[in-house]
Amino acid sequence: MIRRSRPGLIACGLLVLAVLLCGTASAEEEAYGLLWKAEMTAPVSGMGISLDGSTIAVGAGSTLYLFDKNGHELWSEPIGGQIQGVGLSPEGSHIGVAADKLYLFDREGNLLWTEKTNNFPYHDVALSSNASNIAGACDDGTIYVFDSEQEVLWDASLGADCYGIAISNDGRFIAAGCGDQGVYLLLNGEGTLWSYGTGKAVASIGMSPTGGYIVAGSLDRCVYLSTRGGDHLWKYPATKPIHGVAVASNQGGVAAGSGDTVYLFKNDGELAWKYRVGSSIEDLEISADGAVVAVGTGMGGNSLYLFTNDRALLGENTTGDQEGEGALEDVVPVNSTSDTGDENVSVSANASGTTGAAGSMLAWIDNLLAILFNRAPGEF
Repeated sequence: MIRRSRPGLIACGLLVLAVLLCGTASAEEEAYGLLWKAEMTAPVSGMGISLDGSTIAVGAGSTLYLFDKNGHELWSEPIGGQIQGVGLSPEGSHIGVAADKLYLFDREGNLLWTEKTNNFPYHDVALSSNASNIAGACDDGTIYVFDSEQEVLWDASLGADCYGIAISNDGRFIAAGCGDQGVYLLLNGEGTLWSYGTGKAVASIGMSPTGGYIVAGSLDRCVYLSTRGGDHLWKYPATKPIHGVAVASNQGGVAAGSGDTVYLFKNDGELAWKYRVGSSIEDLEISADGAVVAVGTGMGGNSLYLFTNDRALLGENTTGDQEGEGALEDVVPVNSTSDTGDENVSVSANASGTTGAAGSMLAWIDNLLAILFNRAPGEF
């Protein structure tokens, strides 16, 4: 066996650490900046974003707004009641509104139809491509799916009020977050694939464009990420209830709003960035590539924020609290299951540990230092 000298090992170790530090600096250069902020007349109560992030639909009070990515208000339309949720089709062609009834608008702001179901209001709405499937969460505990012509395609009763709903681009998969603390994944036209319970009511739900990832935000202050197959990847305990979540495609990241703080995670659970807006976050959305994050606030300041990591858009004017490492240890892995037929999948958490690249890197560094300084891993 060839035995290397300790000075050589130390030099090698310092070189590796220098590379790691350079990598950290590069990651910070990719942090998000505030592109623009628009003042709203009432708290934001629902949002939708197109796949490319070029169009943002916002509900505030009883008014629906449409903005472009540059912050220009394209139009606004009054709604008959308090807006509870907003959905935008992936290409931005149609806007759905959940309020005293269900509303469907085209991109120009023309009202196409309204739906009043058994005199119950709607809590949320989500649209697939070209509004071919419009999923509405009704106050009677039922999810109704309509086509663009207002025909009912399917309905499913979950036995509890659903406060958040999401649908895949092709309309095959529907995710719902409900007041019974449950997260549900449904196959459109058939039924429930799986469900699991959180600690409190689920206030927000998000799904990646193809339906591969489902993210849930609960009033138990945790963010949960699962796969379409029912595997629970991780949960993150924040400091306040979660009122907005969204997930991008192709490892584009997961966004969540807790209190007045926006969190952005990598898909493996590593906290990449966070930013305090100073007022309560009511909803948020993320573009398919993760480059654009839209945030709507209420108490403390009724505003719409647009963040991006597109350096061409930002120029040199980046803002925000560039904190990407402060809470890595708070990400808690959950036990995984691949049983998609279990309608009551239990979520049990590991009490400690890191996940993803951060955890692996820290463990690798610890082992390296153990070799260099002749100690057992974990000793200080």
